[in-house]
Amino acid sequence: MKRLEAPDRHRLFEYLHYDPATGIFTGRLRGRGMRNYGKPLGAVSPAGYRIIMVDGVLYQASHLAWFYVHGEWPANIMDHRDLDKANDRIENLRPATRSQNQGNQRARSNNSSGRKGVSRSVCGKRWQVSIAREHIGIFDTIEEAADAYRIAAIAKFGEFARFD
Repeated sequence: MKRLEAPDRHRLFEYLHYDPATGIFTGRLRGRGMRNYGKPLGAVSPAGYRIIMVDGVLYQASHLAWFYVHGEWPANIMDHRDLDKANDRIENLRPATRSQNQGNQRARSNNSSGRKGVSRSVCGKRWQVSIAREHIGIFDTIEEAADAYRIAAIAKFGEFARFD
């Protein structure tokens, strides 16, 4: 995917108002043809992210919010701490690498163990742990395996580590 350049910040302030507490962008201009004054802007994309058009270009609202508040266009992607892709409150956003963003994900829906990063070993009697395609080890109990995943996740992802 092509990395978008930041929109002109003065135009952003001219056309949009962002409320950091709610994460909502509203239209700022009044006048003829400006139907969006004071109304929430954007739509939710099929991927679940709120998107807003600025000067004919679609942007993720999370990137616009970070730029609006901090004056700095995110170099990578924006991570939503609570995993709600449409929750663009500034306290819920943080710049992240793809790896960090993947660390902040729930266990997959097809996970049969119910523990992130833990699955049955080939023999079916023990538990194996892996993180980001890296084998961590094989353990006798699911609790030991879950603890091993937790330690590995903290080491690999730091504050982005999620265990559920």
